[in-house]
Amino acid sequence: MKGSLTEVDVPAVLEVARQMPGGAVIRLTSPRGQGEVYVMEDQIIHATFGAQTGIDALASMIGWEEGAFEVESTSTVPQPIIKGDWNSVLLEALRRMDVMQKQPDEKESKPTSTPLNQRIIDLETVLEDTSFDDAALVSRDGLLLAATPALAEEEADLLGAVAASIFTLGMRSVHQLHRGALERSVIQASSGNIVVARVSEGVFFIGVAPMDVPLGILFAETRRATRQFAALLNNEAFSTT
Repeated sequence: MKGSLTEVDVPAVLEVARQMPGGAVIRLTSPRGQGEVYVMEDQIIHATFGAQTGIDALASMIGWEEGAFEVESTSTVPQPIIKGDWNSVLLEALRRMDVMQKQPDEKESKPTSTPLNQRIIDLETVLEDTSFDDAALVSRDGLLLAATPALAEEEADLLGAVAASIFTLGMRSVHQLHRGALERSVIQASSGNIVVARVSEGVFFIGVAPMDVPLGILFAETRRATRQFAALLNNEAFSTT
């Protein structure tokens, strides 16, 4: 199977390879160069692009919007170097793609001007009147800016990584569907809800709330909290009403 990346994006090509029995190799060509991705048994197992290999190579190619692709079955695949289930690998590749595309002169979010311990106090203050059990402020590249103290360090880091992946995937989806900028993503689980919302350029909020909190209330609290966080990050006064 062959085609143009202007008509079919790389994630869709990966899905085609995923449906092929046995192993499959995807050869991608664009003005940036050439690369390959190998898929076997419902997993992305290997990728190469120039000197890059693994997730970094996949991240460099997953956003290509021009060029060509070729997919063919193969029983000869290289040693797997990409680990993880399908969705986890795609989310991580999209997150890394976003980091790679970030311009060197792009201003990093302003929280760096405020001491970390003060940001944690501010985070707690804003969350006092909300239904969230745990929450964090995260930069778009997954850097944890502040988290509720009840979270262990590993849990806080995981929350930041999950938030970055959710927001990156959401931004790409919104962009592909031409629906402006992403403001909020919601995941409803069997024992709780996860909300990821944009605070300012390059910074977003992730909160985990019990299932018994109505979504309408959760959305209202999220809107209020993100406005307050935005004011804090800009060193402006804020109210809790």
